[in-house]
Amino acid sequence: MMKKQCDVIYQFMQKKILSGEWKPGMMISERGIAMELGMSRTPTREAFQRLLQEGILERGENGFVQIHRLTPREVLDVYQIRFAIEPMAAQLAAENGSPECLEILRDCCQKHEVLLKKMSEGALGAEEYSQFFYVIMLHIEQPFHQAIYKAAGNQLMEKIFSQTYLLLKSWNMVQSDLPRFLVSPEYLPDFLASHQATLEEHRRILEAIENRDAQAALDMAAAHLRHGLKNAQINFKSQVVKPTTTYHDLMAMLEEKNQTDY
Repeated sequence: MMKKQCDVIYQFMQKKILSGEWKPGMMISERGIAMELGMSRTPTREAFQRLLQEGILERGENGFVQIHRLTPREVLDVYQIRFAIEPMAAQLAAENGSPECLEILRDCCQKHEVLLKKMSEGALGAEEYSQFFYVIMLHIEQPFHQAIYKAAGNQLMEKIFSQTYLLLKSWNMVQSDLPRFLVSPEYLPDFLASHQATLEEHRRILEAIENRDAQAALDMAAAHLRHGLKNAQINFKSQVVKPTTTYHDLMAMLEEKNQTDY
């Protein structure tokens, strides 16, 4: 019972981070969470400890617990870890040919396609637009990649992915205002094109796993990670994305950062 309550609290905190409601650097209270959820301090403390051990939370100089703010170096570290294991996970998934994995991957691609179609047709309201990243991360991207790791049959790989994914996505939510201005009519075509590219990459990975083509699965997963790393190359300590920034401005910043680093 206690473990189940801890899992509920852990998932509640995950959603707060992925939705952008809890941003890096924000202090959170163990007592406050317990009161908000109507649960005791013991399972709440266990959930906090779990997130502290995973590096999602950290204790500040004043002793308060806060959301860890990744440095650019740490972002690169996370990607290096994923480059080391994710292509291999995709290769193993293709070799194992898990029907459950394929079902989840197909479902994620279908959901992604439907969401992008609704956006292109202007069928989403402002509040739904603001939750775009949250929906993509929690209901499409995370299950997609998690299914691949699960199908690989390597529990250590799966555990590492779970830890690094939330860490990386909490950093992405530093830019949680991006959906609010990128989906305006002026920026929508480029915004959709970027996410359409991600969907196409997911489809190629799915196709490789469906065909039991282990080498193609490895190659497609590596290409997908390279795309993700490129989009992560923003030094948010020295450059701030403002609401007036266009999508082209943002991509120019990414390109400039790539040239500086490499």
